[in-house]
Amino acid sequence: QYLWEVYQRSPTKKDGTDIPVRVYVDKVSTNTLDQTSLKSMGDLEDRISKREGGARGIRGKQLSSIADQAVNSLNLYREVWGQDYKFAKLDLVDDPMGGFYGQAPASIIYLGFGVFRGEGEVAANMGGGSSLSKFNKDVVPHETGHQWWGSLIGNANNRNYWFIESLTEYSAALFVENVRGRKAYDEKVQDWRRNILRVELLSSVEDGPSLWGGENPQAAYVYNIYDKGPYAFHVMRETFGDEKFFKFLKDLAAEFAEKQIVTSDIQRVAERNFGGTMKWFFDQWFRTAGLPQYSLQYDVRATEDGKWLVEGKVKQRVITGKSETELAGVFFRAIAPLTFVSEDGKQFKSKPVLVEGAETPFKMKLPQKPVQVFFNKDGEILAHDVKVNESW
Repeated sequence: QYLWEVYQRSPTKKDGTDIPVRVYVDKVSTNTLDQTSLKSMGDLEDRISKREGGARGIRGKQLSSIADQAVNSLNLYREVWGQDYKFAKLDLVDDPMGGFYGQAPASIIYLGFGVFRGEGEVAANMGGGSSLSKFNKDVVPHETGHQWWGSLIGNANNRNYWFIESLTEYSAALFVENVRGRKAYDEKVQDWRRNILRVELLSSVEDGPSLWGGENPQAAYVYNIYDKGPYAFHVMRETFGDEKFFKFLKDLAAEFAEKQIVTSDIQRVAERNFGGTMKWFFDQWFRTAGLPQYSLQYDVRATEDGKWLVEGKVKQRVITGKSETELAGVFFRAIAPLTFVSEDGKQFKSKPVLVEGAETPFKMKLPQKPVQVFFNKDGEILAHDVKVNESW
């Protein structure tokens, strides 16, 4: 039996048609678990009994928040992708047996009961930390994104499933940016980065759903398509700029609405929007398992005009796995600035340096002497730690 059916302000389609958004929670899940304290074993047994009977302590205000997220997501994605939500309504339904998860078939989103609990309750009584809190804030925008990637546009086969999740997760990042600002978007990007670098990834993003990924196959699968894939679209945005990038997104959705596609279809639209071949980008980010490692080697000397010349090279290799197996003849093409630290502790950056191939030389004249030089200091390139004045 469903107790609540929540209507929020309806999002609309391009022609102004309303899209009713409803949130459903079963009556048992609204039974309370809240107590000020557990003073006896009987109190604990009573709470356990209620929980096992389906009591989840879900409150009405939590339903309103979830409905608002869905409404705002529908409106945002209509603009980002340039395509209407294709169904007449959207229902969000509590799963009383699920904890923290979301699932999004066409026109319906299932959410584990943990998603409906407040941030304080998750942290205090459900074993939650910052990662679960972030998940709860982003899960509805992510699952709403599947109404475009998964329902409007599908994958032709299992090997090409990766972009369904990667583009949906990138959609959620755009929601975060739109609602909470660019700083929150950047924090989400850094979360992707940390996840990618801490897990062994022996398969590529494209092969993640179908090939063994390393010592922890499930984590490798998740971090490939939910973290490395969307991170690559972030890199694409940073490399080519917002104007070209968002036009690319609209063209992608317009060309493939109601179709099932593969990676090369996305590459073809990227080439049309960014100019020239994009094989290098798709190969290094989506079809290669490894990540680059850089070695910065430099020297500083005074010049006759009272300035300082920094001259050196950035060496590169691409490695994979805990054993750091080098992929012979494979190199990334990427840009990142050099960061200089002066004697008084101030930092300043150079213009971005394009690194490609095994070795990239550079030469720069500076007005003051740097006591330290860094490459990729702020993680502009997804890469392993940079070695300074040493090689591998």
